[in-house]
Amino acid sequence: MNPLRFLREDIAKLKPYKWERRPGLIKMDANENPFDAPHELKQELAVALMKLPLNRYPDGSCRGLKEALSERIGVDPDQIVVGNGSDELIGHIIAIFSSPKAKVIYPVPTFSMYGIIARSIGVRVGEVPLTERFEIDLKGMEREMDGEPNLVFISYPNNPTGNCFDEEAILRLLERDDAIVVVDEAYYEFSGKTFLPL
Repeated sequence: MNPLRFLREDIAKLKPYKWERRPGLIKMDANENPFDAPHELKQELAVALMKLPLNRYPDGSCRGLKEALSERIGVDPDQIVVGNGSDELIGHIIAIFSSPKAKVIYPVPTFSMYGIIARSIGVRVGEVPLTERFEIDLKGMEREMDGEPNLVFISYPNNPTGNCFDEEAILRLLERDDAIVVVDEAYYEFSGKTFLPL
Protein backbone atom coordinates (compact mmCIF):
# COMPACT_ATOMS: atom_id res chain seq x y z
CA MET A 1 0.00 0.00 0.00
CA ASN A 2 1.22 3.49 -0.86
CA PRO A 3 0.39 5.90 2.01
CA LEU A 4 1.07 8.90 -0.25
CA ARG A 5 -2.29 8.35 -1.94
CA PHE A 6 -3.95 9.42 1.33
CA LEU A 7 -1.96 12.65 1.50
CA ARG A 8 -3.97 15.85 1.26
CA GLU A 9 -3.45 17.50 -2.11
CA ASP A 10 -2.46 20.84 -0.57
CA ILE A 11 0.16 19.10 1.61
CA ALA A 12 1.64 17.31 -1.41
CA LYS A 13 2.24 20.73 -3.01
CA LEU A 14 4.11 22.14 0.00
CA LYS A 15 7.81 22.79 -0.37
CA PRO A 16 9.89 21.79 2.65
CA TYR A 17 11.87 24.25 4.73
CA LYS A 18 15.39 24.17 3.27
CA TRP A 19 18.66 24.96 4.93
CA GLU A 20 22.22 24.18 4.01
CA ARG A 21 24.94 23.07 6.35
CA ARG A 22 28.24 24.45 5.12
CA PRO A 23 31.40 24.33 7.23
CA GLY A 24 32.87 27.63 8.32
CA LEU A 25 29.73 29.75 7.96
CA ILE A 26 28.35 31.94 10.71
CA LYS A 27 24.63 31.18 10.41
CA MET A 28 22.85 34.07 12.07
CA ASP A 29 19.56 33.05 10.40
CA ALA A 30 19.60 29.82 12.44
CA ASN A 31 20.46 31.61 15.71
CA GLU A 32 23.55 29.42 15.95
CA ASN A 33 26.70 30.40 17.79
CA PRO A 34 29.73 29.80 15.56
CA PHE A 35 31.73 28.76 18.66
CA ASP A 36 31.24 25.61 20.68
CA ALA A 37 30.29 25.87 24.36
CA PRO A 38 33.28 26.24 26.72
CA HIS A 39 34.64 23.02 28.23
CA GLU A 40 33.84 24.27 31.76
CA LEU A 41 30.19 24.79 30.83
CA LYS A 42 29.98 21.29 29.33
CA GLN A 43 31.39 19.92 32.57
CA GLU A 44 28.78 21.80 34.62
CA LEU A 45 26.04 20.46 32.36
CA ALA A 46 27.34 16.92 32.73
CA VAL A 47 27.30 17.23 36.53
CA ALA A 48 23.77 18.68 36.45
CA LEU A 49 22.62 15.87 34.13
CA MET A 50 23.89 13.26 36.59
CA LYS A 51 21.54 14.70 39.24
CA LEU A 52 18.42 14.62 37.05
CA PRO A 53 15.86 11.86 37.68
CA LEU A 54 15.61 10.67 34.05
CA ASN A 55 12.92 8.14 34.98
CA ARG A 56 10.42 10.99 35.60
CA TYR A 57 8.83 13.50 33.25
CA PRO A 58 10.23 17.01 33.64
CA ASP A 59 7.99 19.84 34.82
CA GLY A 60 5.76 20.26 31.76
CA SER A 61 4.72 23.73 32.88
CA CYS A 62 8.37 24.90 32.98
CA ARG A 63 7.54 26.96 36.07
CA GLY A 64 11.17 27.66 37.03
CA LEU A 65 12.05 28.84 33.53
CA LYS A 66 8.91 30.99 33.32
CA GLU A 67 9.76 32.66 36.63
CA ALA A 68 13.33 33.37 35.50
CA LEU A 69 12.09 34.79 32.17
CA SER A 70 9.44 36.78 34.01
CA GLU A 71 12.10 38.58 36.04
CA ARG A 72 14.21 39.26 32.97
CA ILE A 73 11.52 40.61 30.63
CA GLY A 74 9.08 42.07 33.17
CA VAL A 75 5.89 40.13 32.45
CA ASP A 76 3.84 37.82 34.64
CA PRO A 77 4.96 34.14 34.48
CA ASP A 78 1.39 33.19 33.49
CA GLN A 79 1.80 35.28 30.33
CA ILE A 80 4.74 33.14 29.15
CA VAL A 81 4.36 30.03 27.00
CA VAL A 82 7.39 27.79 26.58
CA GLY A 83 7.95 25.56 23.56
CA ASN A 84 10.54 23.53 21.74
CA GLY A 85 11.62 26.35 19.48
CA SER A 86 9.75 28.90 17.37
CA ASP A 87 8.23 26.36 14.99
CA GLU A 88 6.28 24.64 17.75
CA LEU A 89 5.02 27.92 19.19
CA ILE A 90 4.02 29.24 15.75
CA GLY A 91 2.13 26.00 15.14
CA HIS A 92 0.28 26.30 18.46
CA ILE A 93 -0.68 29.92 17.78
CA ILE A 94 -2.01 29.10 14.32
CA ALA A 95 -3.88 25.99 15.50
CA ILE A 96 -5.45 27.79 18.47
CA PHE A 97 -6.41 31.10 16.88
CA SER A 98 -7.27 30.28 13.28
CA SER A 99 -10.87 29.90 12.19
CA PRO A 100 -12.30 28.70 8.85
CA LYS A 101 -12.38 32.32 7.59
CA ALA A 102 -8.99 33.30 8.99
CA LYS A 103 -5.79 33.88 7.07
CA VAL A 104 -2.22 33.87 8.29
CA ILE A 105 -0.76 37.08 6.90
CA TYR A 106 2.90 38.07 6.76
CA PRO A 107 5.27 40.17 4.67
CA VAL A 108 7.60 38.40 2.25
CA PRO A 109 10.39 37.55 2.26
CA THR A 110 10.29 36.45 5.87
CA PHE A 111 10.58 33.30 8.00
CA SER A 112 9.08 30.66 5.71
CA MET A 113 7.66 28.54 8.54
CA TYR A 114 4.70 30.93 9.00
CA GLY A 115 3.36 29.86 5.61
CA ILE A 116 4.50 26.24 5.75
CA ILE A 117 2.82 25.62 9.11
CA ALA A 118 -0.38 27.47 8.15
CA ARG A 119 -0.73 25.54 4.90
CA SER A 120 0.06 22.23 6.60
CA ILE A 121 -2.93 22.61 8.90
CA GLY A 122 -5.22 23.92 6.19
CA VAL A 123 -5.20 27.65 6.96
CA ARG A 124 -5.17 30.17 4.11
CA VAL A 125 -2.20 32.50 3.81
CA GLY A 126 -1.83 36.09 2.67
CA GLU A 127 1.66 37.10 1.58
CA VAL A 128 2.39 40.81 1.13
CA PRO A 129 5.67 41.73 -0.60
CA LEU A 130 7.98 44.13 1.21
CA THR A 131 8.57 47.53 -0.36
CA GLU A 132 11.70 48.26 -2.38
CA ARG A 133 13.27 49.54 0.87
CA PHE A 134 12.49 46.22 2.60
CA GLU A 135 9.77 47.85 4.73
CA ILE A 136 6.29 46.58 5.50
CA ASP A 137 3.72 47.61 2.90
CA LEU A 138 1.22 48.74 5.51
CA LYS A 139 -1.58 49.46 3.02
CA GLY A 140 -1.00 46.07 1.40
CA MET A 141 -1.11 44.34 4.79
CA GLU A 142 -4.33 46.13 5.74
CA ARG A 143 -5.91 45.25 2.37
CA GLU A 144 -4.99 41.60 2.89
CA MET A 145 -6.56 41.66 6.36
CA ASP A 146 -9.96 42.71 4.89
CA GLY A 147 -11.81 42.73 8.21
CA GLU A 148 -11.67 38.99 8.91
CA PRO A 149 -10.28 37.62 12.22
CA ASN A 150 -6.78 37.04 10.94
CA LEU A 151 -3.37 36.19 12.35
CA VAL A 152 -0.48 38.45 11.39
CA PHE A 153 3.17 37.46 11.87
CA ILE A 154 5.94 40.06 11.86
CA SER A 155 9.55 38.91 12.24
CA TYR A 156 11.43 41.70 14.10
CA PRO A 157 14.21 41.96 13.07
CA ASN A 158 13.15 40.26 9.90
CA ASN A 159 14.62 36.95 8.82
CA PRO A 160 16.19 36.92 6.18
CA THR A 161 16.57 40.66 5.46
CA GLY A 162 17.90 41.52 8.95
CA ASN A 163 16.18 44.90 9.19
CA CYS A 164 13.79 46.13 11.87
CA PHE A 165 10.59 47.34 10.23
CA ASP A 166 9.15 50.79 10.84
CA GLU A 167 7.95 50.85 14.44
CA GLU A 168 4.91 53.02 13.64
CA ALA A 169 3.70 50.54 11.01
CA ILE A 170 3.91 47.67 13.50
CA LEU A 171 2.16 49.71 16.21
CA ARG A 172 -0.64 50.47 13.75
CA LEU A 173 -1.10 46.76 13.11
CA LEU A 174 -0.97 46.02 16.87
CA GLU A 175 -3.76 48.54 17.48
CA ARG A 176 -6.22 46.73 15.19
CA ASP A 177 -8.98 44.80 16.88
CA ASP A 178 -9.69 42.43 13.99
CA ALA A 179 -6.42 40.49 14.14
CA ILE A 180 -3.98 38.81 16.44
CA VAL A 181 -0.58 40.28 15.64
CA VAL A 182 2.45 38.23 16.62
CA VAL A 183 5.73 40.14 16.74
CA ASP A 184 8.34 37.39 16.49
CA GLU A 185 11.46 38.70 18.24
CA ALA A 186 13.52 35.51 17.90
CA TYR A 187 16.48 37.66 16.81
CA TYR A 188 16.08 40.35 19.48
CA GLU A 189 19.66 39.85 20.70
CA PHE A 190 20.99 40.94 17.28
CA SER A 191 19.01 44.19 17.19
CA GLY A 192 18.43 45.06 20.84
CA LYS A 193 15.00 46.37 19.79
CA THR A 194 11.82 45.05 21.34
CA PHE A 195 8.15 45.89 21.78
CA LEU A 196 8.26 44.59 25.35
CA PRO A 197 8.31 47.20 28.13
CA LEU A 198 11.84 46.38 29.31
